[in-house]
Amino acid sequence: MTVQLSSPRPFLGADERLVDAVTQVLTGCGLSLRATDSQEWQLSTAGRTGTARIDEGWLVVDFPPPRGRAPSPLRTLERNAELTGNAKHVLLDDGVIRLRAEVPLDEANGCGAAGTARQVRDAAAGLASALGASNAATACSADAPGEAGSDSEAPSSDPGALCSEADWSYNERASGCFHVDLDVPGGAFHQAAVRRDGERIVQRLELIAEDTVAREGAAGVAIAALLLRVSGVVRMARAASWRADRGRAWGFEVQLPGTTTVGAFVHGLAALSVACGLSGREVRALAEDPALARHYLEIRHRRLVPKRRAHQRRLGAAHPAAR
Repeated sequence: MTVQLSSPRPFLGADERLVDAVTQVLTGCGLSLRATDSQEWQLSTAGRTGTARIDEGWLVVDFPPPRGRAPSPLRTLERNAELTGNAKHVLLDDGVIRLRAEVPLDEANGCGAAGTARQVRDAAAGLASALGASNAATACSADAPGEAGSDSEAPSSDPGALCSEADWSYNERASGCFHVDLDVPGGAFHQAAVRRDGERIVQRLELIAEDTVAREGAAGVAIAALLLRVSGVVRMARAASWRADRGRAWGFEVQLPGTTTVGAFVHGLAALSVACGLSGREVRALAEDPALARHYLEIRHRRLVPKRRAHQRRLGAAHPAAR
């Protein structure tokens, strides 16, 4: 498919080489675009229509949810862990779940045209895969000829080297995983686990283990909703639930291309730091106080409040006195 853009000028303040790189990536990813504003486009792939826009130095690609009943917040966390790239499902204030990807385009990213193109392609591949557009996902997966080596920073595929160059305090575990101290407001101590996972570099922050919270009760639903809502506010940070030593863990992660720059690497750590600052203490409070969790859902996400009557019927049916 071809991409129709009125002009590359919507990328205000961006270097022309960066603009060329981004538009070339979009052109090669099987997306059909139509300009709707100076900095926004309507796009479609796999029969789904979404938007792409420039928002304060970020490229944001957003798709509405598919028709039908929306999955629960708990299932959405699990689905997020199955996504590739930095695609993610997020929860909005109105209770709608959307599929989104965000790529930093600002100079602080330090990627130059080639590095940014790599991140845009990775994000587009993740979205295409989530939408079931396998051909587009494949087209987005490989670097375009001539991109390698033209970044403003030297890219690396070694997580240890990236940790060292990022100049954030870290330590290496016997497993080969690197744990980086996050910069969380208030001085709370949290670390992101950084490792290579196949063709990607993953930064992951665990906030709570599933065995410490009642999964199907108000607390579990409230924590999942909170994480997905924060994921909708903090760029790059994806709320997810993944397999861990104690069952499943809940928290945030950032996925980067297998070869990335220090600038992009630091962007990911900063995103996890902000996400942790917005939800770290709150997650613990919701896990420890089911009444608080229910109040949170009633105020912010009323449609997600577990039905008391159904819960009480189940308890009554199991109680001997109810027979």
